[in-house]
Amino acid sequence: MRSFLCFLLLELLGTLAVSAVELNFAANDPQKQAEMEKYVQQLGNPSWQIREEAGRRILEGGMDALEALQKAMESPDLTTAAAAKYYYASLSHGMTRSSDPPQVQEILANYGTSQSGNLEVITMLSQLPVEECVVPLVRIAELESCDSISLRAAAAVLWELPYPVVLHPVPSILPSEETKKPVDESLLLTQEDLPKTWETRKEYVQKILEHLTQVPSNTSGAVHLKNALESEIAPPNADALLPQIREERNALVRQFTADNTIAMPADASLALLEWSYLRADQLARLATPEQGTSFLQYCQKSLPSQFASSQYNSDLERQNSIIPRLRLVEQLFGRGHWKWGNSEGKILLQSVQSAEAVVIAQILANAMHHSGNHTQAAETLLHSLRSPITRTVLRRYDMSENDFQARARYYLACQAGVENDVEKQKTLLEEILAIDPNEADTLILCWQLAEAGSDDVWKKKTAQRIDDALDVLKKKIEDSSNMDIAQNQNVFAWLAANTNRRLDEALEAARSAVFAEPDNGGIRDTLAHALFAQKKYADAVKEQKQAARLQPNDLQIRRNLWRFEEQLQKSTSDESPH
Repeated sequence: MRSFLCFLLLELLGTLAVSAVELNFAANDPQKQAEMEKYVQQLGNPSWQIREEAGRRILEGGMDALEALQKAMESPDLTTAAAAKYYYASLSHGMTRSSDPPQVQEILANYGTSQSGNLEVITMLSQLPVEECVVPLVRIAELESCDSISLRAAAAVLWELPYPVVLHPVPSILPSEETKKPVDESLLLTQEDLPKTWETRKEYVQKILEHLTQVPSNTSGAVHLKNALESEIAPPNADALLPQIREERNALVRQFTADNTIAMPADASLALLEWSYLRADQLARLATPEQGTSFLQYCQKSLPSQFASSQYNSDLERQNSIIPRLRLVEQLFGRGHWKWGNSEGKILLQSVQSAEAVVIAQILANAMHHSGNHTQAAETLLHSLRSPITRTVLRRYDMSENDFQARARYYLACQAGVENDVEKQKTLLEEILAIDPNEADTLILCWQLAEAGSDDVWKKKTAQRIDDALDVLKKKIEDSSNMDIAQNQNVFAWLAANTNRRLDEALEAARSAVFAEPDNGGIRDTLAHALFAQKKYADAVKEQKQAARLQPNDLQIRRNLWRFEEQLQKSTSDESPH
């Protein structure tokens, strides 16, 4: 279950791997393209009649003329270059191809409306399956003349290539003898077959490199994407890779500040930050984790000035940079770089205003909690409460300081469980329920303690509290004047499924919530839990995969998927004849 914190922040601010990789980089009909090259060459003809006829033919040729036009844009003949730029911009903004799947064509039809619109197109493409999104993203990287957008498209390619979902284990939050044993940080849990996933990624990398070599482009995205992919195919000596990537970043800084002597533009800062994260990830994989960390720390030295308020043309521009930065931090968590996510999250919080920090702190604290860093999660929440403006923001979104205090105590209760301090854990849980007796995660933890062997008084009290909370939530669902029915259905199903109560009602409520909000990964996660509680493991895995697709960087959703798949495999083997 997840809250709608990202929705609040938006309002406040105003891997799939395939067995055989097939990427269709062919632009369009080769014969028509050759014909278009002839007409493009005529754009510089001294005769205006020939130039006009050539232009008409180019517009008729449509997407088949795009590659010839791109080459002509670099022509030393100023007339040819200017005309090529004009027709290039006129043809569906230069990105759609007739060979694209219908959904891709529909998304790319909006390309070229504005810089923010172009970035939204990149985001929408990134949400498609990898076999559909890679080709158009590479195309944007190699055709887009704006350096920052071209680089963002290249970064999207690297994010979307098959990558094993790595889950470091975290200590149990339930007091037991097991939590006294040190956790082996080298142990990795992953849903995919590691060798197969890396082999599939390598196939994609080779296909993209073949294309970039055959159709060279000097855009920022194409050049740096080619460099990054070549590092994966034939990584240089580990000691040589770090200086090489540092110099690449320094070159990007010089490139982005060449025409801006005072400060780097906001869009360039985001592109540079994203590319730095990806290259740090590559260093950690191809060289050593220490070199990845060293490069990230090297980049962090420039972050305060890179995202200083003075670099933005307006406060709206500054606000619009926050959510992309938050998403990048979440991607670090999703890639398994938890320490990096923690440190980058702190830097992000320090650079935003108090009103924005209220919501950002909740999202980052949740990621820290799921990475096992419960104490820092609590401190992150409590720190955001220190500003006087916090209460105003909380009231605006119908939240209270008590909500923050309760959640911080929940994180501290989890840490107490890790430390085997049962009494402290129970005290903190009691304090939370005194603030909000219907707090679902707290009641679930109380139930888990009871199941783990707490005394009869605790068990009886917990059972009554859960039953009372479910009754309250049921009344809210049945209240026709309540505008938040889906959220209440979600909480009801989450609490019931995780405490093994009223399972039929839980499943019905979860399905109704998904029907109301089908693209909410947190609600799909709840439905998967409701199915799992009824031992419908195959259906649970199916829904959890949908949740993971919608929220790919959510550690707990990924961890639950691994758990559900493991149980499905076990139940299947138990049912098979011996």
